[in-house]
Amino acid sequence: IRRLSPAELKALLPPPLRFPIRAGDGEIFMELDLITHFELDNDRVWACRGLNRFLTRWTALAEVEHAFPGDVLLRIQRNLLLRPRMVKGVRTTTLGRILVMVAPKVELTVSRAMTHRTRECIQEAMPVRG
Repeated sequence: IRRLSPAELKALLPPPLRFPIRAGDGEIFMELDLITHFELDNDRVWACRGLNRFLTRWTALAEVEHAFPGDVLLRIQRNLLLRPRMVKGVRTTTLGRILVMVAPKVELTVSRAMTHRTRECIQEAMPVRG
Protein backbone atom coordinates (compact mmCIF):
# COMPACT_ATOMS: atom_id res chain seq x y z
CA ILE A 1 0.00 0.00 0.00
CA ARG A 2 1.35 3.40 -0.94
CA ARG A 3 0.27 6.92 -0.10
CA LEU A 4 -1.57 8.85 -2.77
CA SER A 5 -0.24 12.16 -3.98
CA PRO A 6 -2.43 15.27 -3.54
CA ALA A 7 -3.21 15.17 -7.28
CA GLU A 8 -4.32 11.53 -7.04
CA LEU A 9 -6.49 12.31 -4.00
CA LYS A 10 -8.10 15.24 -5.80
CA ALA A 11 -8.88 13.02 -8.79
CA LEU A 12 -10.84 10.68 -6.49
CA LEU A 13 -13.11 13.46 -5.20
CA PRO A 14 -16.37 14.12 -7.00
CA PRO A 15 -16.37 17.32 -9.07
CA PRO A 16 -17.92 20.36 -7.38
CA LEU A 17 -21.58 21.07 -8.07
CA ARG A 18 -21.85 23.97 -10.50
CA PHE A 19 -24.66 25.91 -12.14
CA PRO A 20 -24.83 28.65 -14.80
CA ILE A 21 -25.11 32.33 -13.94
CA ARG A 22 -25.59 35.15 -16.39
CA ALA A 23 -22.52 37.15 -17.36
CA GLY A 24 -22.87 39.77 -20.05
CA ASP A 25 -24.26 38.13 -23.18
CA GLY A 26 -23.37 34.63 -21.99
CA GLU A 27 -23.09 32.46 -18.93
CA ILE A 28 -20.35 31.24 -16.63
CA PHE A 29 -20.46 28.41 -14.09
CA MET A 30 -20.51 29.09 -10.35
CA GLU A 31 -19.68 26.47 -7.73
CA LEU A 32 -22.53 25.81 -5.31
CA ASP A 33 -20.07 25.69 -2.40
CA LEU A 34 -19.47 29.43 -2.82
CA ILE A 35 -23.15 30.38 -2.49
CA THR A 36 -24.67 31.37 0.86
CA HIS A 37 -28.31 31.60 -0.21
CA PHE A 38 -30.71 32.03 -3.11
CA GLU A 39 -33.17 34.89 -3.33
CA LEU A 40 -36.31 35.27 -5.45
CA ASP A 41 -36.86 38.85 -6.60
CA ASN A 42 -39.37 39.84 -9.33
CA ASP A 43 -39.63 36.30 -10.72
CA ARG A 44 -35.86 35.98 -10.99
CA VAL A 45 -33.66 33.82 -8.80
CA TRP A 46 -30.39 35.33 -7.64
CA ALA A 47 -27.52 33.24 -6.26
CA CYS A 48 -25.94 35.18 -3.42
CA ARG A 49 -22.42 35.06 -2.09
CA GLY A 50 -22.48 37.41 0.85
CA LEU A 51 -23.27 40.88 -0.57
CA ASN A 52 -22.73 39.78 -4.18
CA ARG A 53 -25.74 38.66 -6.25
CA PHE A 54 -25.60 36.65 -9.48
CA LEU A 55 -28.56 36.21 -11.82
CA THR A 56 -29.43 32.60 -12.62
CA ARG A 57 -31.64 30.98 -15.27
CA TRP A 58 -34.22 29.97 -12.67
CA THR A 59 -37.54 31.72 -12.11
CA ALA A 60 -38.67 29.88 -8.96
CA LEU A 61 -36.95 28.62 -5.81
CA ALA A 62 -38.49 25.18 -6.39
CA GLU A 63 -36.29 24.90 -9.48
CA VAL A 64 -33.21 25.45 -7.32
CA GLU A 65 -34.37 22.82 -4.83
CA HIS A 66 -34.93 20.40 -7.70
CA ALA A 67 -31.48 21.10 -9.19
CA PHE A 68 -29.66 20.22 -5.95
CA PRO A 69 -31.67 17.43 -4.26
CA GLY A 70 -28.68 16.15 -2.27
CA ASP A 71 -27.70 19.53 -0.82
CA VAL A 72 -29.51 20.86 2.22
CA LEU A 73 -31.44 23.94 1.14
CA LEU A 74 -33.83 25.40 3.66
CA ARG A 75 -36.63 27.78 2.77
CA ILE A 76 -36.51 30.40 5.54
CA GLN A 77 -38.88 32.87 3.87
CA ARG A 78 -41.10 32.66 0.79
CA ASN A 79 -38.34 34.32 -1.20
CA LEU A 80 -35.20 32.92 0.49
CA LEU A 81 -33.42 29.56 0.34
CA LEU A 82 -30.60 29.19 2.85
CA ARG A 83 -27.64 26.83 2.73
CA PRO A 84 -27.34 26.07 6.47
CA ARG A 85 -23.69 25.01 6.25
CA MET A 86 -22.86 28.60 5.22
CA VAL A 87 -24.24 30.14 8.44
CA LYS A 88 -21.59 31.98 10.45
CA GLY A 89 -23.79 33.03 13.38
CA VAL A 90 -27.31 33.27 14.77
CA ARG A 91 -29.02 35.85 16.96
CA THR A 92 -32.54 36.26 18.26
CA THR A 93 -34.62 39.36 17.63
CA THR A 94 -36.98 40.95 20.14
CA LEU A 95 -39.95 39.57 18.19
CA GLY A 96 -38.88 35.93 18.62
CA ARG A 97 -37.45 35.51 15.15
CA ILE A 98 -33.85 34.70 14.43
CA LEU A 99 -31.35 36.37 12.15
CA VAL A 100 -28.72 34.19 10.51
CA MET A 101 -25.42 35.75 9.51
CA VAL A 102 -24.05 34.30 6.27
CA ALA A 103 -21.29 36.86 5.69
CA PRO A 104 -20.03 40.05 7.31
CA LYS A 105 -22.88 42.59 7.27
CA VAL A 106 -25.29 40.05 5.72
CA GLU A 107 -28.05 38.81 8.02
CA LEU A 108 -31.17 37.02 6.80
CA THR A 109 -34.41 37.09 8.77
CA VAL A 110 -35.99 33.69 9.34
CA SER A 111 -39.78 33.46 9.49
CA ARG A 112 -41.29 32.54 12.85
CA ALA A 113 -42.67 29.33 11.37
CA MET A 114 -39.17 28.22 10.28
CA THR A 115 -37.19 29.37 13.33
CA HIS A 116 -37.13 25.98 15.10
CA ARG A 117 -36.35 24.00 11.91
CA THR A 118 -33.60 26.46 10.96
CA ARG A 119 -31.91 26.05 14.33
CA GLU A 120 -32.05 22.25 13.91
CA CYS A 121 -30.58 22.35 10.40
CA ILE A 122 -27.77 24.68 11.45
CA GLN A 123 -26.87 22.38 14.33
CA GLU A 124 -26.89 19.36 12.01
CA ALA A 125 -24.76 21.16 9.42
CA MET A 126 -22.21 22.41 11.94
CA PRO A 127 -22.16 20.57 15.25
CA VAL A 128 -20.59 22.69 17.95
CA ARG A 129 -17.69 21.05 19.73
CA GLY A 130 -16.64 21.89 23.20
